[in-house]
Amino acid sequence: MTDLNFIKETSKRYNLEIHNVIKCLKMAIARSGDYGEISDEIKNDKLYFYETFYNRFGELKKRAIKITRYSYQSILDKFTDNLIEMSINQQINQIKGQNQAHQAISGQIVEVNGVGLKVKTNLGYAIAPKNNLLKKELGTKHYQIGKTMYFHIKGIRKKDLKVQIVLDRTHDSIAFAEAQNLMSDCNVYAAERLFGKGVKVYCTKKPTAEQIKALATQMNEKIIIELRR
Repeated sequence: MTDLNFIKETSKRYNLEIHNVIKCLKMAIARSGDYGEISDEIKNDKLYFYETFYNRFGELKKRAIKITRYSYQSILDKFTDNLIEMSINQQINQIKGQNQAHQAISGQIVEVNGVGLKVKTNLGYAIAPKNNLLKKELGTKHYQIGKTMYFHIKGIRKKDLKVQIVLDRTHDSIAFAEAQNLMSDCNVYAAERLFGKGVKVYCTKKPTAEQIKALATQMNEKIIIELRR
């Protein structure tokens, strides 16, 4: 028997649906003993678990599962492991779902160190290793704490029981996002980085000199405009 309020609080703590929290607990109970099929039932704000099994006469029986003081800690440990695993997988799937189009995301640099950047995004904190950054930008003071710029999600992985988002600054989606942001009235429909030449922006209305300068500063590149009407 488990208090339903405990399940609800756990649901909030791990940002999981209640039925998934119950699933994690059932899995933990199943791993703690030699049980048959486990079912659950809610009565009077209490959660009960039952084992369905066949007795020695081949009859189908059902009995309540009791968590003893000997099995409690083992079940709790397994339950916590299941919650963490499910929560991490859910976060990874959510991020992958939002990143299907490989669109750039905005992030604020909160740390610059010897291995790269730490960035705060709307998906959580992320890292941008040095080898995912542009050498031309690394050679300047382009990356500064507090600066907001666009990044591309290169990968998502589990690390130390957390979700780690890995960013880069090399994807063409970054040039497109920056151009759309700084030239919002120019109908920018594409942009690409031409390594060694600059960033080429395709739009239907000519940007102002101020807009071109702002994009050049943000991208640390020469800006080439191609008008198509």
